[in-house]
Parts: sequence; C-alpha cells; structure tokens
Amino acid sequence: MNSQDLTQEVTVPIRRILAALLWTMLVAGPARAQWLVQDIAARPGSAAVLDLTYRSSGEKFTVVCSETGVFISYAAGFRVDRPRDRPIAGTYQIDDGPSKPISWTTPGRTAYVSARYAESLLRDIAGAARLFIQFAGVEQTFDLTPLLPYAESIRRRCRMP
Repeated sequence: MNSQDLTQEVTVPIRRILAALLWTMLVAGPARAQWLVQDIAARPGSAAVLDLTYRSSGEKFTVVCSETGVFISYAAGFRVDRPRDRPIAGTYQIDDGPSKPISWTTPGRTAYVSARYAESLLRDIAGAARLFIQFAGVEQTFDLTPLLPYAESIRRRCRMP
C-alpha cells in the first residue's frame, strides 16, 4: 500500500462524515428562536409580573417587569470578558431609528441592563418590530413582532404611560 492509497482511504470516510453532518443540519433546519410571554399573577407579598423571554441556540434575552420595576438581561452564550465593577457602554436601536445609549454590567456569561436604562428600553420595545443591541463585542438583532399583540399588556403591567 503506497501513501496515495492511504490518503484515499482516509479521505472517503471524512467525506461521508461531512455529508452526514450536512444532511443532519439540513433536515433539522435552522434553530428556532422563540418568545415566551408569561403574565404571572400577584401572590401575597409580591406584585404581578410580566416575563418576556427570548431563546435561540445558546442565547437568552429576558425582560421582567412589574409595577415596581424592570429587569433586563442578555446571555450571549459566551463569557463577556470585562471587569465586574465597571459598566459597559453600548447602544440599542429600535425599528431602524436612531441609536440610543445603554449601559450593561457583566459579572459572567450574563449581561444586565443598568437600572437607569431598563425602563426606557422596555418602553421602546413595547409596540416595536425590531431591536438591535450592541456592547462589548456583542451585536444582536431581535425580531419583536411576536410581542406586538402584548404591547398593551406590557404598558399596563409595567405602568408605562
């Protein structure tokens, strides 16, 4: 057996493996991104909460709000390497409008919108079709059209004008 025969023997199985992987990816289709909306009723000692969560292949964007405040987080699926005690400047854009400033903190794999920006971001999301965020090497666009039927619920539950 010469070296050319050995190369052909190794190449054929690799081609078959690659073909099988490609076929599997085509059959499985693209990862499905989805929004989950939960309107959680008030319980003794706690306020009612609206939870809007977006999940797609390794990432998660969450907005939780009640009459007492707004919490927004984004898990990119990888560690954002930044100091824990310093805010990270970024921007967001709604429906191709102007970019607006936003600040994030990143203690690990999850980034949190600084409290002073969370309400204005949620106010802009309610009724919008698209959100683009950018910070520390992260650039992500979210399709908000599945949330359009909930725009009034978001405004009401989160006490927005």
